[in-house]
Amino acid sequence: MPRGCTLVLMTAALVDLRSRALSLSLNFHRPPPMHKCTLLSLPVRHVCDCSRSGLTRVRALALDAQPVSVPDLGGLRAEAARLLSRALKKQSKAEAKAAACEAREAELLAQASPSLAELEALPACAKLRAAVVELAERSRLLQELNDGLQRTSSAPSSEFAQLALLAEQLGVSDTPPERPPPKPRRPKGPRPATQKRLPYRIFESTCGAEIRVGRTAADNDLLSTLPEYRDADDWWMHAAGVPGSHVVIRAITLPGGELSHSAELDAAVLAANYSRATLSGKVRVTLCRARQVSKPSGAKPGLVSLQGNVRTVVLDWRKERHRLDRLRPKPRGEGEANLPSAGATRTQEE
Repeated sequence: MPRGCTLVLMTAALVDLRSRALSLSLNFHRPPPMHKCTLLSLPVRHVCDCSRSGLTRVRALALDAQPVSVPDLGGLRAEAARLLSRALKKQSKAEAKAAACEAREAELLAQASPSLAELEALPACAKLRAAVVELAERSRLLQELNDGLQRTSSAPSSEFAQLALLAEQLGVSDTPPERPPPKPRRPKGPRPATQKRLPYRIFESTCGAEIRVGRTAADNDLLSTLPEYRDADDWWMHAAGVPGSHVVIRAITLPGGELSHSAELDAAVLAANYSRATLSGKVRVTLCRARQVSKPSGAKPGLVSLQGNVRTVVLDWRKERHRLDRLRPKPRGEGEANLPSAGATRTQEE
């Protein structure tokens, strides 16, 4: 082989050896995986810097690191004192409840044959006592936190850092909990009526007849004259010669459509009771049909005129007053007002 060819081959071999050596050197100095550069779970950025020697260096830079907030010392003191007072109150109540349960349990077990029902009615005394122990431990830790915060003069200290950690474990923050918004105040004055007011009270006779008794003088006019509140065939009653409520017996509710003597006496007792009549001896009550009642033009409220056949029911008050105890108001229906008891105080109405 010529000498020139030999030199060329030797030069090519040396170049190949140098390239292999450089490749091995780069592989040996390869940087570690990127996840090993993560510090304290902070976002990092890997920066690769290649030198002339072929070596690679990796630097991890923390980005957007947030500063640690320091709790307010005054706020922690106030919250620790508040929660300590609350915990002590809870502990006192729980201790009293557990002691009462244990005393009752000991009393029952001391009996020769304690009642099974009474034993089963007792709460779990062991759970109550365990709750007391838990509350006592919390009170102790809160007391320790409160005392430490009172001793601490400044926030940036090692002692304050330990107290802040204890406060976090106990759920004590440096700000009080948000209070719920205040309830809206009720408007002053009378409440708006949710149901239609009726100008009469409703009673039910022993025979099932409906008896309506006017409330005021103006209500008497409505009850006695408006078809909305009475029919022409209804019976109308009023204490004779004295101011009082107008009374209407609904004819449609009378058994067989006839006014029985019992329903007549019931209505007469109500007419006398809701009037200024002297409730002793004989009481006279006027009776007629509702069609016979009219309102004179310009008359004062409660004043009506009667036409046609009008008769008078003579009521022996002492003998018939017991009917007030038997009369019961009808159940309140839709649109009706609250009904008083049959023996309610007499009103001063016309």
